[in-house]
Amino acid sequence: MFRRGLPTLPRRQEGVVLFVALAMLVAFTLFALAMIRMSGSEFMAIHNQQIRGEMERAGIEAIEVVVNSQDFFNQAAEKTAVKKTVNINGYSVELAPPVCYGTHSLKYSVMSPVASNEVLWEITATVTDPQTQSKVRVVEGIRLRMAAGSCVT
Repeated sequence: MFRRGLPTLPRRQEGVVLFVALAMLVAFTLFALAMIRMSGSEFMAIHNQQIRGEMERAGIEAIEVVVNSQDFFNQAAEKTAVKKTVNINGYSVELAPPVCYGTHSLKYSVMSPVASNEVLWEITATVTDPQTQSKVRVVEGIRLRMAAGSCVT
């Protein structure tokens, strides 16, 4: 007389569960693809920042190398300086002749009977990445004690 068990659902609802599961699977797949693309662009941005930092350090290192060479400043004082290109860590660094921005006279002393000046120089290094041809410009100011008359502004 009475049937025991679960009530039966109407026949037209049997495919709804399959359709909802398929829609959820597509949504999760699209979400995963979006996350993969976003992480890839973040990786590229971080990589670009790292390369820029390496290029800046190469420019600073090249400036330090020429600062330790007195000839570079003597040529600049004599107005015979030319652009100089060096290779630092695989990057091409072009150093412009230093520019004199002023002097400050120092007084004579017993220790130094020769008159000297503190000369303010600006050095510009342009670093080029050989793979991407991107460029970074590094500018540093330097104060050196040199003989009087080393810089005419």
